[in-house]
Amino acid sequence: MDERIKRLVKTSKTIKDMLNAVALEVQENCAHEECYECEYEESKFHGRAKPPCRICLECRLIEEGWGCGYKLLENSNILKTIDRYELYRMRIPGKAGQHRKN
Repeated sequence: MDERIKRLVKTSKTIKDMLNAVALEVQENCAHEECYECEYEESKFHGRAKPPCRICLECRLIEEGWGCGYKLLENSNILKTIDRYELYRMRIPGKAGQHRKN
């Protein structure tokens, strides 16, 4: 492989790892004061229903509302309801942007 490509691949991985570490640290220390919410979606064509979700506007933590309900975003002020695709566009790439399941 070309040396420039190797360096860029290595740099890209380092940046992704750094983004994940910083995002997780920010999410752990965030007050989660304001969030957006997307509603439950019924199953279509025998597929799986999608749970309601919230996303913190400051740290981009995403949490599902099924199971035991919201834990981290339970007391957040919900500013508006958005569609699921808008929520997906707001995610942080990588592990820090995955849903927290309860």
